[in-house]
Amino acid sequence: MSNRLTRRRFLNKSLAVSIAAASTNTLSTADTTAPLPAEESSAGNLPIGKIKDIAVSRLIIGGNPISGNAHSRDLPYVSSLMKHYFTDEKCVETLHLCEECGINTAQLRTDGHIVRIVDKYWKQGGKMQWIAQIKPREPDISDIKNDIRMAFDNGAVGGYLQGQVADELVQKGRIDLVQKALEDIKAL
Repeated sequence: MSNRLTRRRFLNKSLAVSIAAASTNTLSTADTTAPLPAEESSAGNLPIGKIKDIAVSRLIIGGNPISGNAHSRDLPYVSSLMKHYFTDEKCVETLHLCEECGINTAQLRTDGHIVRIVDKYWKQGGKMQWIAQIKPREPDISDIKNDIRMAFDNGAVGGYLQGQVADELVQKGRIDLVQKALEDIKAL
């Protein structure tokens, strides 16, 4: 049998260690039911961290359900099913549900679909903040400034260059475009 650490092995080991620790009373005796101080917790008592001046819940909702993206390998129809299920109304409902659970930040890509969803959510009283995943739609990614501007003009509190885009730019020797994108994001 392989010694390779898989997700399943990791979860099984984690569960076994947790059960063993609990059964031998080796866990910390700190009161884990006590609420966190207000500056360290959000509405649903999730811990809060900071990115510069922005308070961010330690759990962030990702954008794949909202965008209808599924990493489903050889099942290409799954993304289509997700897009049919996650209507605008279901996306807004999902964001509200996450907010009720204490999540105060969504990490979503920058495109017209996301801008529309976030705008509907905020118009319905939503307070969750948006950190934008900048992934240019144009084949010439040197014009990334438009995508960055779109995100911040539509309420994003932060942004980052999507990993695959950054990797491709570095591989092409265009680190200058990565640097320029980061400067533009920082300026906004």
